[in-house]
Amino acid sequence: SLQQQKRVFGVPLMALMASSREQGRDIPYLVEACTDYLEQHALLEEGLFRLSASSKLIEQLQTSIDCGETLNLEGGNNHVVAGLLKLFIRTLPEPLITFDLYDRFKQAAEIDSEERMIHLANCVSQLPANYQYTLQQFMRLFWLVSQHSEVNKMSARNISIVFAPHLMRPLQEEPTFDMEDASTYVVIQNLIEHYPEIFANVEKSRSEFKARNNLGMGDVHAQAAAPATTSEPDLAASARTELTISIKEIVKQGHLQKLGDSGHKWNERWFVLKPRFLYYFKSNKDRMPKGVIQLQGARVAEQSTDAAATRKKKKDKEKEHVMVLSVRDGTEYRVAAKSDEELHTWTSSVQSCIVPN
Repeated sequence: SLQQQKRVFGVPLMALMASSREQGRDIPYLVEACTDYLEQHALLEEGLFRLSASSKLIEQLQTSIDCGETLNLEGGNNHVVAGLLKLFIRTLPEPLITFDLYDRFKQAAEIDSEERMIHLANCVSQLPANYQYTLQQFMRLFWLVSQHSEVNKMSARNISIVFAPHLMRPLQEEPTFDMEDASTYVVIQNLIEHYPEIFANVEKSRSEFKARNNLGMGDVHAQAAAPATTSEPDLAASARTELTISIKEIVKQGHLQKLGDSGHKWNERWFVLKPRFLYYFKSNKDRMPKGVIQLQGARVAEQSTDAAATRKKKKDKEKEHVMVLSVRDGTEYRVAAKSDEELHTWTSSVQSCIVPN
């Protein structure tokens, strides 16, 4: 029936993907829209995924989505959007880690940590393509959330406690298993903690898929190769039909030199600035950032010429045109531009994206 075709929750992933593939998508749109929204708005939300939203409201939204109604996530409640994602995972007839690979994934908990990532990456590669892509989309969000655990209190371990029972379970008549079995939590925790290494090939595969289908990325990498501008369009908007969602614009992007953690070496990085966050990538072709700088409560300043000269006496590799960014935990980032004009532009742009504590 038409109603059955519109359903999203409680539907096998491959059935959902039938309509998604027709639209050139590689994962269900609900997953893409909600994960993008949370990445943009909720990385600092305390207790994200752990705290429950109104069950009545989520039930109403579920009914609306299953009836094919348009849902506008703009200005929504972070915990409600997170609740929709939890409901989606919980109601999948077969989990994203499929029944036939449950035992192989579970074996990872018994393997030494050095070999564990290789084993897990191998397991992921054996999943059907759309299961790989959807699992990657979730794990990317979980990894980003865990990078802000000092603020949001959601470490990789805490996230695994919430999701492990629903992401992997054995095939049984009753979808229950030993909740005390710690191996499933170890597996999901490792998938989150080592996301960049385990899902590198999946990222590449998805990127190639999107390139073939001319899709926008819908995230901070959407315009990574485009000239910097203060009014970046959302290229993914034309590909989005089921839901209406506002993705905050990229404020500025470009190559800068970043001083390494050791304080001895400067490396060229591709920086992407958005409200509240400054991402930096190894190159403008990468989809996974090497790091994310939280701008909430941060301070930015230009290093004075005198200070640069003093530091240069101590370190021959000291740069001029340096922006100093101090974040809440006391970490200090030093980023160098090519000219005073470029430095002033970046400093002003970063200042506009800083929000108070």
